[in-house]
Amino acid sequence: MKKILSLLVQDTKLLIRNALFWVVTATLVIIVLVVHFLIPGDFDTGKQSIVSYNMEINHPFIVSLDCAEAVNDSVKKEGTVGFIQEGDTIKLIHPGLSEKAQNAIVAAFFGEVSNEDIKIVSLRENTGKIPGNIRLTPVFICFEALISGFLMAGILLLEEKEGKTIKAYRVSPAGTIHYVCGKMLLFSIMGTVYSLLLAVLITGFQFEWISFILLAFLSSALFTLFGLSVTVFFRDISSWFSISIVVLTVNMLTMVSYSSPSFSPAWIRLIPSYPIIFGFEEVLFGTAGGISDVLFLVLAEASVLFVVSCALVNKVLLKSERSIV
Repeated sequence: MKKILSLLVQDTKLLIRNALFWVVTATLVIIVLVVHFLIPGDFDTGKQSIVSYNMEINHPFIVSLDCAEAVNDSVKKEGTVGFIQEGDTIKLIHPGLSEKAQNAIVAAFFGEVSNEDIKIVSLRENTGKIPGNIRLTPVFICFEALISGFLMAGILLLEEKEGKTIKAYRVSPAGTIHYVCGKMLLFSIMGTVYSLLLAVLITGFQFEWISFILLAFLSSALFTLFGLSVTVFFRDISSWFSISIVVLTVNMLTMVSYSSPSFSPAWIRLIPSYPIIFGFEEVLFGTAGGISDVLFLVLAEASVLFVVSCALVNKVLLKSERSIV
């Protein structure tokens, strides 16, 4: 543990001296100001889709699904509105709409009906409309705060190569695991702190803190380990930068599904940021009761990447003397 803490302190000093650290910090401040002063609260981040099961009504805007469970999953994971016919009763399932919005949807499709004919189920405690600018918070967390570990871990590793620090580390008593753990802890803490700052400064204090911190820490660790695994194959920033842009661009494609939940093809669900961005949405704006599966998934991915990172750092970075890209 002493060796890991020593490396953590050393990397923190290097981080503070790095210009990119201050760029990332300044970007965080700019994002908060833009959200509060430039993006309007009535900004619409997506179109509400409607799904149903066992409905007698046939409407072009209502997508029929195979079972009631599919409707519940669609409302929970994709933010749609669902109708389920149960005998003479229609169940309206929604992700947290206001009472006014619920009544408008019912009136639009069924006209005037009694309360006995409609059963309303909300999957979230928060039934108020989330302003569009505030709803962008998970996007900023995923693609500014958490991704800083990917960028900063890569930059520090490349600086250590150029400054011959790696050669000195090869003959030091500290091992591969200490090296990887030091980087992972530093940027996991940094990503978590940045995420908390964004969440508090934009949405306030009313969210599930423990779930948020766990998700932010594990996600930051995941991106940091991925950054280490990619960067070990490069010698300088110029060669590393191009592939990093590609990786970050692919990772940001999940914003499309977040902005329009009805668009969620199988391939986009394979991108690591997909469950993370919806996990933060659930923590910040929902009940925070449904992210255990996300936490286990991110933990499993981070565990695999930890093993991969240690293997690559040991073979390519610390022991290999052959030239790399």
